Amino acid sequence: MNVTSVPSGWALVGTRVDNGTSVSMVVYSHVASDASSEPSSYQWSLDTAVKLFAYLINFGGLDSSNPIDVEANQGTASDTSHTAPSVTTTVANGRLLTYHSTAYCVTWTPPIGMSQIVDFSGCSQGASSNVDAEINELTLGAAGPTGTKTATSDTAAVGVTKSIALRPTTTPLTCALTAQLSKPIQLRSVASNTAATSALSLNVPSGVVDGDVMIAAVAHGLVATPFTTTPPAGWTLVHQVEPGATNVFGIFVYRRVASGEPVSYSWTFSSAVNSAGAISAYWNVDTSGSIDVETGGQGAVSSTTTTEPGDLLVLSSMSTSTTTFTPPAGMTERIDVASGSSNVASLELADAVQAIGGATGSKTPTPSPSTWVLLALRPTAGSFLGSASASITGPTVALTSVSIATPAVSFASGDRLQVDVTGPNDQQNCGAAVSYDGTAQPSKLTVAALVVSEGVVGLLFLAAALPMGARWWKRRRPPLSR
Repeated sequence: MNVTSVPSGWALVGTRVDNGTSVSMVVYSHVASDASSEPSSYQWSLDTAVKLFAYLINFGGLDSSNPIDVEANQGTASDTSHTAPSVTTTVANGRLLTYHSTAYCVTWTPPIGMSQIVDFSGCSQGASSNVDAEINELTLGAAGPTGTKTATSDTAAVGVTKSIALRPTTTPLTCALTAQLSKPIQLRSVASNTAATSALSLNVPSGVVDGDVMIAAVAHGLVATPFTTTPPAGWTLVHQVEPGATNVFGIFVYRRVASGEPVSYSWTFSSAVNSAGAISAYWNVDTSGSIDVETGGQGAVSSTTTTEPGDLLVLSSMSTSTTTFTPPAGMTERIDVASGSSNVASLELADAVQAIGGATGSKTPTPSPSTWVLLALRPTAGSFLGSASASITGPTVALTSVSIATPAVSFASGDRLQVDVTGPNDQQNCGAAVSYDGTAQPSKLTVAALVVSEGVVGLLFLAAALPMGARWWKRRRPPLSR
């Protein structure tokens, strides 16, 4: 077998490696100087029809003028252990790739300490007429020998292996991070109930005090029209989604600022129906304009755009099937209840703080709801306490601190001080893992002339000098990102 044509711009890495006529391997590299001009696919031509496997991996953060540091290859005897040779790198902080292949149908175990990228077997023919491949990666430290890397197959066969060390970019990477302090919206408590009558009673959540903002979600199952839902006095409708004509189902979301609360409230329906509801109570919410944005719909939960930093997203999801929801990633489930065995009303309530204003992204629970309402509660005036920026240059591991001067602020029992660290959506320069190191580098909250030690009750984070570490080299992330 010979490669007779190669796509423009692709170069052979090292040499081809063969093990007799049983199995061969070639690896090519290509620098995409203008990604927008790249074709949708590439084609190699061979002089013989053979069973083959091809896999393309893309990386960012390489030295584009010289991406390959060093490579080596070898054939391996019939065995279950197939060793990629050691290579000696010439630069620090590179990325090692190992390739292992046999002319068989096997399952692979990666070398110790390496992360598996792919384990493929083409098993459409007899076992000895197939081909398989194992590719692995490892982030390297100081320049020097990598040592051999042995992958294990579940069946003995002759094979070929290759080691390639990638060279990182020499251009400094600068990531601008922003740390902001706020007194976030917090959940007071939540109460829920179900019913199969013409009324649904919901208790006021425990611990509610005047000035708390309460959100009520009421869902009902399929029911014949005409059908109406009547809220108790003092509750304002935020959004409703009630699809159907002859028969309807739906969800209604209301709000109320707590003031002299009774034990419970009752929603009434024009006919008996399966219903499920919940009231969640929050504090540190703007009581004069509680809702920043709101939307609703059916199926997948679409993104909406908040206008304030520190908004609390509250998602109410309803299903006409008996189901247990899994909340969207990053959201905390507060309630998950269901009413009835037919014409069901299942309800989930979940929430999450959105640190910065902007698009929320899709917030779809699993399974997708029949109907949903997503709203954003606006934090009370003065909740945003200040921010500061820090630039970290890599690739490296760096510790930096920022100081944030804040106005005078009072914290009630249970209030939290929240630290949010954000970076731009820049995978090339900000493909970093950012950590908060409050043990090795304790942060400080300075009050007047006093320094309060970390761990004070009632504070989620203490921060004026925030120790943040950024590590660029992270498995499967830029600057060497696939």
